[in-house]
Amino acid sequence: NSLSNDDIWKLEAGFGPIARFSQVLELAKECKELQMAVHLKGGNQTAPFVQKLVEVLKDEKDLFPRILIFDLKPEIGKIFRRALPGINLAASVSHDYDIARFRDVTKGTLLSIESVLELKQIFNWVWMDEWDRSTLHEGSKDLYSPAEVERLRRKGFKIAMISPGLHAADGHEDGQSVKAI
Repeated sequence: NSLSNDDIWKLEAGFGPIARFSQVLELAKECKELQMAVHLKGGNQTAPFVQKLVEVLKDEKDLFPRILIFDLKPEIGKIFRRALPGINLAASVSHDYDIARFRDVTKGTLLSIESVLELKQIFNWVWMDEWDRSTLHEGSKDLYSPAEVERLRRKGFKIAMISPGLHAADGHEDGQSVKAI
């Protein structure tokens, strides 16, 4: 869901200023080492919102190598690829079980590795996110295997892996201690 201006003003009143996207872009211009990951939530992947984002970014070509827009549905990735050639785009890659479990929550942004391998013309990155190791039938799954990472690299993808520690509160077994991470 999107925040209204009133929501933002209330947040700022309680916690201080929130940077606007234009301010973040200006900071990126000043700090040449800054990399930006822009999470475009599934609920915001509408034609009007995407067009606004394209309009904001189209004149920032110098920043494209340092911007990664992730969690994209393929049809939205196509829009960005056509409108902003050279920008980094990532699909969110998950295990089939997580794709089924979290489809409604993520609004359909999770893709399998097999699906992403067929979408190389759109995506040059993968955003690997594993919520836990549980499966439907009390087994164990492992998205972050060296074999899967190597498979993606051989096909030319760059990889962003989300630390299991971010999902520790959700029960990810590998996020329970620094040693496990």
